[in-house]
Amino acid sequence: MVTLSLNSKRFSCKIELKEKVTFVVGNSGQGKTEMVRRLSSNSSSKHVTVSDGFHYEVLTYKRFSDSCNAALRHILNENNMELNTFQHLKEDEKKGYYFKYWKDSLNFPFSNSILIIDDEDFVDSFEFEAFFNSDCSNYYLIINRLHLDKIGYSVSEVYNYKVDGTNHFLEKRYTLPTIVQKDFDYIVTEGIGSDYIFFKSMFGEKVINPTFNGKLKSGGRTNVARMIEANKEVFKQKKILILIDYVAFGANYASLLKICNEVSVQFCIKSHYQSFEYLLLCSNMIHDKELQEYVEKNRLRFHSLESLYTYRLKEITKDTLLSYKKEATKFSVCYYKKCCSNVNYQEFDCKLRLNYYKKNKFVELFRDTKFSDFLDLQENRKE
Repeated sequence: MVTLSLNSKRFSCKIELKEKVTFVVGNSGQGKTEMVRRLSSNSSSKHVTVSDGFHYEVLTYKRFSDSCNAALRHILNENNMELNTFQHLKEDEKKGYYFKYWKDSLNFPFSNSILIIDDEDFVDSFEFEAFFNSDCSNYYLIINRLHLDKIGYSVSEVYNYKVDGTNHFLEKRYTLPTIVQKDFDYIVTEGIGSDYIFFKSMFGEKVINPTFNGKLKSGGRTNVARMIEANKEVFKQKKILILIDYVAFGANYASLLKICNEVSVQFCIKSHYQSFEYLLLCSNMIHDKELQEYVEKNRLRFHSLESLYTYRLKEITKDTLLSYKKEATKFSVCYYKKCCSNVNYQEFDCKLRLNYYKKNKFVELFRDTKFSDFLDLQENRKE
């Protein structure tokens, strides 16, 4: 976490940036642009401090455009490519070239900074997506009226900008809805791979994903709200638990909230369920005791905490029976099926099998963990 403080006789603002992206929304006339103007000014009356050895940069359209142009010159030169050839590439191919160039920290134009972006259209471009995803050392304070589907940021890190006299501050935008009861009509997963398979095995037929009823063809955070909208009559006045990757869903929460209110859906989101990979890392099967330390050291290396957790889980389980893959066809059965019945010890045997053999695997995975509340949702614990 880093702290940015701006103080003068008529203006005081302190912002704590806990994650890579802090997203500020709100209507015009609330003082957001005034804050950025003061940060950009050369006035001797202002006093700005940034903690932990970081500094700040206001990233304007011109500065970003200059960075893109410099990167493009290097890309064309290094690949012996004409500009016309590059311009006719598919967007994903162009994005890949930018990403590869900026991923080299020596090429990235900023380091150890808070990059402040005030209502700039370029944040919705593929160039910015490549810029952001390749960045391994900076925090972002993004002020925008529209959410950005191209990057992942936490629901908890979306704020309203508030003013009380000379004091300017951020206030959390969302209060998560909760349903006291433990029974739901549906449990919705964000993905259609590992998370869906796991929870389908744990909770049964009430688990669905964005491809429910065949209205959509893929999963992902943008399709959760779309799936509810495409099946309004099915979900009307239903109680739904939605298992989203909370730390990457910030851009999509507003649309989810809107459609659920329209359809009178009572929905619940568990904020401690940061992502499916986080759940597995915290389970008794993995029990990553060094996870928090790893997050603190590496959070800026990844474009979201969800991608950090995925990398960490793959790293820990590499070359084991638990080797983690998101794809449905490659997700290890060891996470959700009964342990094998061959109890004769062999050198290659799973060391965890003795803990789970002839037991309810889900109970053993989450007993006495921060996810023990998931066991209350399980209808049949006995196998």
